[in-house]
Amino acid sequence: MTAMTTTPTVTARQRARSRVGEAGAEVALALVSLATVAGFARLYHGFSFFWPLATFVVAGHGLAVFCRRRGVGAFPTALIAVGAGAVLVGWLLFPHTTAFGLPTPTTWTRAHRALDQAANRFGTVVAPAPVLPGFQLAAALALWGAVWFADWSAFRIRATAESVAPCAVLFLFGALLGSPQHRTWTTAAFVAAVLLFVLSHRTSRQDQGRTWVASSAAGGRRSILQAGAVVALVAVLGGAALGPHVPGAASRPLVGWRQTQTGPSSRITVSPLVDIRRRLVEQSDTVAFDVRTSQRAYWRLTSLDAFDGRIWSSSGEFGRTSTQLPRSGLAPPTARRIVQDVQIRDLAAIWVPSAFEARQVDSTTPMRWDPDSSTLIVDNDRSTSDGLQYRVVSAAPVFTAGQLQLDRSVPSRAIQSAYLRLPGDLPAEVRTTAVDVTKQAPTGFDKAIALQQWFRTQFTYDLSVPPGHGENAITAFLADRRGYCEQFAGTYAAMARSLGLPSRVAVGFTTGDPDATIPGLYHVKGKHAHAWPEVYFAGLGWVPFEPTPGRGAPGAEAWTGVAEQQDAPAVPGTTVPVTTAGASQIPGRPGQASPDKGRVRSGNQPATSPTPTPGPSAAPRVLLGLGIAAGAVAVGWLLMVLLLPTWRRRRRHAAARTGAAKVRLAWDESVEPVEWISATRPWSWESDAEYAARVADQVGPLSGAHSELAQLAAAAAWADREPPEAAVARANDIARTLRHTLGDRLTRRQ
Repeated sequence: MTAMTTTPTVTARQRARSRVGEAGAEVALALVSLATVAGFARLYHGFSFFWPLATFVVAGHGLAVFCRRRGVGAFPTALIAVGAGAVLVGWLLFPHTTAFGLPTPTTWTRAHRALDQAANRFGTVVAPAPVLPGFQLAAALALWGAVWFADWSAFRIRATAESVAPCAVLFLFGALLGSPQHRTWTTAAFVAAVLLFVLSHRTSRQDQGRTWVASSAAGGRRSILQAGAVVALVAVLGGAALGPHVPGAASRPLVGWRQTQTGPSSRITVSPLVDIRRRLVEQSDTVAFDVRTSQRAYWRLTSLDAFDGRIWSSSGEFGRTSTQLPRSGLAPPTARRIVQDVQIRDLAAIWVPSAFEARQVDSTTPMRWDPDSSTLIVDNDRSTSDGLQYRVVSAAPVFTAGQLQLDRSVPSRAIQSAYLRLPGDLPAEVRTTAVDVTKQAPTGFDKAIALQQWFRTQFTYDLSVPPGHGENAITAFLADRRGYCEQFAGTYAAMARSLGLPSRVAVGFTTGDPDATIPGLYHVKGKHAHAWPEVYFAGLGWVPFEPTPGRGAPGAEAWTGVAEQQDAPAVPGTTVPVTTAGASQIPGRPGQASPDKGRVRSGNQPATSPTPTPGPSAAPRVLLGLGIAAGAVAVGWLLMVLLLPTWRRRRRHAAARTGAAKVRLAWDESVEPVEWISATRPWSWESDAEYAARVADQVGPLSGAHSELAQLAAAAAWADREPPEAAVARANDIARTLRHTLGDRLTRRQ
């Protein structure tokens, strides 16, 4: 039978439908990228980040579509992507550095500086973060690469899953490090966009089958669209509407991998401990807030209860406040009533300072309160407490040494579980030193005082010690015996826990500078930033101590034996010497600075004991895990790219049992390299011979062999008997020659 090379009548409507199908898949892929950009709302304050990144995404997809449809090869397309990306960076992020719309050396300098600044801020800023140029640049570059890879995967090699993988990684990154805000709608939008793309891409691939012999009926296409749309709609709406109401959805996770609360009152913010040294040195004279008060006190921001060997952090469950605040626990036997009128100027944090422990708050601005940590914060609609004015009434506990000495009550299991926990890899010398320092102290109070006096007499207050929270921070601090309040408070609390004393770290400010003309008014500045430990006594409650030389809390002399003080050197290197005679040297290694990233729930974050030493903090460990995971995915993807073609070819050859099937397979395998060379794919309405004729110029000298193979494939498809062995062998030879020759040509071109 003569091979058939004619083609059935194809209407303009069928051609248009096929083109619309591909365009629909392109639009759906762009929506996946835009949904990824929207997912960054969990990382930023506000939405000013969106339009520049959305412009990057739309421009990238538009340019990728243009290059592909114009038949531009893979390597030239990559060069165009790099050049266009550089131009867009200048236009959108650094417009004042460009010349005639093109980037200049100043553009590169600004970009490099922005990335450096973002890297430095990444160590201390946690979502929701400010929209910094460096953060935007990093996000834009990641999205730009994801866009071009996605287009290549979807429309050049027609791989669906690989097309959404880069955006899925970026969206997951935002979900891991982002705040709970905007979680529901961004997730629903991303899932909906992915499902829409998968559905569109599937139908587009069906419309643009390899040959007109394999084209399917329109009814099948409509069935896929209808079924897929129903499934996608149910999945997205069901997940978004019903997911948050599933029993247990708001409960604590079995595995706290995010180290954040997910409830509606949850906040993720930078711990005040991260800012202590910066406030002490760089912002020493910046007024954080003013307090007009009846009595002086330490102005407390929050407390940190969790220690992992490197950082102190905490979590709190904050409820909306009324005028009366719930108590955190025991009522002290005696308390000073302290009325404070506070105006916050430049605190740049969500905390609301007050004397410990706040009992009443009067403010027109909604606040939230966590009784466990005795912490006030602003409501979720405010990013900082700056500008806030309020009155707070506190009941500051007053103890005597005798009361604390006689308290032999056993803390509850809940207190012991929360405030005695120490990491298993805590250096042994921390425990041995604590035991040695307190060996003459019989009671818990005696041990607490012994530790306090040891730090105050054997250590030096020194702001020249760099900040940082590394694995060797405690041992470095014990060896160098110098540091500032952060190291003193963190190390004291860790050592107290090793002795069985429930402890935590409080963070806030000392009293401040009195106003020269208005009695009772204090200006609290950066130089007054402070941290101190609190020890829990089961019959009395939380009791503050003061191990930092040169500091003393107002009203605490009765049990600490330390007079009120607030010396605050504002220049690095200024020290407050104390008596060190007879001090025995504790073994240890000096550490080096290692900036940490602070990741906290409502009121937590880094601050660990002592001085700097290298060691990853919580967020870098998350990033390290992401890097390892991304590397594993990349290696797996590379192996798949290298091995999958061989595996698929073997599987297809095993399935081709008849001579006709083998000839058709040879044609299919020849189309792949031809597509790469010509950037032209077979349409569903054209025959094999027509496709071969259309790409003859691109195939070049092998166009005759390609046309011959098309004739053999058509004959195999329409003949009423099996092709002879010679025809099968000839088809395989031509396909092999095309793959090897065109593959070599493509390699040389790239």
